Amino acid sequence: MAVKNFLIDLVFPKVCIGCGKDQEHLCADCQKLLAADLKLISREQLGLEKNLDGLWRIWDYNQRLVQLFVKRFKYDFIVELKDEIGKVLTAEIIEKIKVSLPGEVILVPIPLHRHRQLWRGFNQAELIAEVMADKLARPVARDILKRIRNSRQQAKLKENDREANVRGIFALKNVDLRFAGQTAVLIDDVFTTGATMQEAAKTLKQAGFLKIYGLVLAS
Repeated sequence: MAVKNFLIDLVFPKVCIGCGKDQEHLCADCQKLLAADLKLISREQLGLEKNLDGLWRIWDYNQRLVQLFVKRFKYDFIVELKDEIGKVLTAEIIEKIKVSLPGEVILVPIPLHRHRQLWRGFNQAELIAEVMADKLARPVARDILKRIRNSRQQAKLKENDREANVRGIFALKNVDLRFAGQTAVLIDDVFTTGATMQEAAKTLKQAGFLKIYGLVLAS
């Protein structure tokens, strides 16, 4: 991992993703511009016929700096940016999220297919889940959901094709696990049409979760 990080720093030297200043991935001035813009999107807004009971998003993806942050984190392999996520999650923001989540809560990162995770070297949803677990004091469960088909990247598809692309791509790792009365929070980086997260929520319902929410960096 140390060698890999060295090579990444060599190819992608530490410059601020917002303004290009040297020596850090996000300078103090750009950190201020990246302050959280927390929003809870209700089930009514998501669509009552869907499987999510609500969605928390930390940033509005329409902001240029948010787009740069997500792309550098996800596609340029700058995993150190996960520390910046923790910095914007103030005590007030964490409390707002906590009070909206009923009962016993488990954080479930959206899984990558094993081939894609081996190629990338990490799952960005798991890194985000680790940050959220530390802040929310809730466990991360990597042993519930698995991706059984290596679908095409959603970002490369038109909106009308995304739902079909992810249909049936998830399964429970252990069909005997039951979570009656508990709340699952699906973690991912970006919510666009929501096709991936809704499909994951549909699969989690088979495990008996009472409520299923989403939590993403941006939408």
